[in-house]
Amino acid sequence: MHCIEPFRAEKCFETFSLVYGRQPAAGEIQVKTTSAANSIDLAFLPSERSIVRRGNGRVETRSFAVGQGGMHGFEPIEFLYDDTPSEYMEIRILDVLLEQVAAELGCATLNELPERHDMSDPVMWSVCTRYRADILGGWPMDPLAAEASMLALTMHLMTAYLDSAPRRATRLPLDHQRLNRINEYVDEHLNGRITIRQLADVALVSPYHLIRSFRAATGLTPYEFVLSKRMERARQAIQLERKSVAAAAASVGYRNAPHFRNAFKRYFGLTPSRLSND
Repeated sequence: MHCIEPFRAEKCFETFSLVYGRQPAAGEIQVKTTSAANSIDLAFLPSERSIVRRGNGRVETRSFAVGQGGMHGFEPIEFLYDDTPSEYMEIRILDVLLEQVAAELGCATLNELPERHDMSDPVMWSVCTRYRADILGGWPMDPLAAEASMLALTMHLMTAYLDSAPRRATRLPLDHQRLNRINEYVDEHLNGRITIRQLADVALVSPYHLIRSFRAATGLTPYEFVLSKRMERARQAIQLERKSVAAAAASVGYRNAPHFRNAFKRYFGLTPSRLSND
C-alpha cells in the first residue's frame, strides 16, 4: 500500500459536524482518538486489526472493510492500535437533528444511537463520500445541500436500523431493499455502461420515480452515485492493488485518460498519478 500522509479536517454545520482524517500505519496510536457521542463513522480503507477500548474498559479487536461503517451512542470508543493505514469520516449528530427526524417520522424522540460497527450501507457510503469530496475541496457542497443529505441519512438510519416506522402521511424515498439492489448492480457493472433505465429496472420503479427519489435517499443523483463508485474502485485499484493508472481507469469504464484524471482530482483533491507515485 502506498504511503499515506497524516491529515485531519473538521467542518461544522447547524445540526451536525464532520471530522475527516488519514493516518499512516502506526501500530500503537500515539495521539489516541475517541468517538463522539451520537456519531456515525465510515472507513475508506480496510483495516485488518484495530484495537479499541469501550467506555466500560473492555478492549476489543475489530476489522473494517472498505466502505464499512457504524454508529456510536453515548459510550465512548477509544482507538488504541491500528496496523494498517486508515482513512475515515466521522459525522457527529446534534440532538436537534434527532429531534427533527423523530418529529418528521412521528415516532418517539431518539436520544441515543445504538452501538453498531458492521454496517455496509449505500446511503451512509454515499453521504460520507460526498462530504469527503467537499472537505478535500475538489467538489464544493452548498451548506443547504449538506444539511439535506444529513437529514436524509438520519431518517434512513432510523427507519432501516432503529425500527422507527414512519406515520402514514410520510412518504419516504427509495426503501433499503431497492437501494441495496441498485448498489449491488452498480458494483457489478462499473467497467461498462450504466443507464437510468437499467437502474430503474433493478429497483422495479419507473425512471422518473428513480430520478425523483434517488437523491432524496442518498444525497446524490444516480449519475453522481455511479461516478462516486467508479472513483472509489479506481482509488482502490491504484492504492491497494497497485495497478497502473491506465489499468485502474479501464477497470471502471474510462477510455478517455483526461476525463478520468479530471474526475479523480475533483473527487480526491489529487491526481491519480500522484497517488500512484506516493
